[in-house]
Amino acid sequence: MIFQRVIKGIPAATDHNSGLTDERAREAVAGGGVLCNWWINKPGGKISPPEIQQKLSERALYDHLIDYDRVANETPFISTTAGTVEVEAAQARNVFFPPMYTALRFATRNFTQDGYVVHAYLYTLGKKSVELEEFAEEVRDVNTYTAFYAWHPEGEIVGKIIIPARRIEKIEVYRLAGLEDELDRGALPTPADVFEDAAVYRDPLQYANVRGFPEVP
Repeated sequence: MIFQRVIKGIPAATDHNSGLTDERAREAVAGGGVLCNWWINKPGGKISPPEIQQKLSERALYDHLIDYDRVANETPFISTTAGTVEVEAAQARNVFFPPMYTALRFATRNFTQDGYVVHAYLYTLGKKSVELEEFAEEVRDVNTYTAFYAWHPEGEIVGKIIIPARRIEKIEVYRLAGLEDELDRGALPTPADVFEDAAVYRDPLQYANVRGFPEVP
């Protein structure tokens, strides 16, 4: 089992789109965690173990990855990124896709609004385990997920049902103003605010070795 650091971008709620708010971010780090859309949209806000078993299937994962717009409101999966490296053999080089850029792109809806970035960790097994809700799917691993996937550069690690508050280090708020300029300069953007709860979060290093993100050579 691997403790894998991940990042997730979530757009800020607007008059036209659902999303995260400061209040919900505080609740997430204080104990609520980050829920899948299926749970968020479930009438009554309650799900059961038998329903979870029904929801977690390879077909549902495939729909989440390939046909997200259709299943977005009912998916039991939670997309995150850990970055990845893509090989360009013809040019004899590796191309690095940093997770923070990917998370910010999703958080800001392609740099059109404010957004939030969740820093957390998930458990992976190094093999498919779709039916087991405790373990995330490392879709970016082409040795495990061997079919062609057009969004491989997103470096996706797919969580299930919930990212518990115990595994959420912090949630950062990013304002759109000036964000692209900082990225263009190669600077890591500075968050406008940070939500964290040290009394709830548990550092994974006290339990096991932790895998971080690919490093730029």
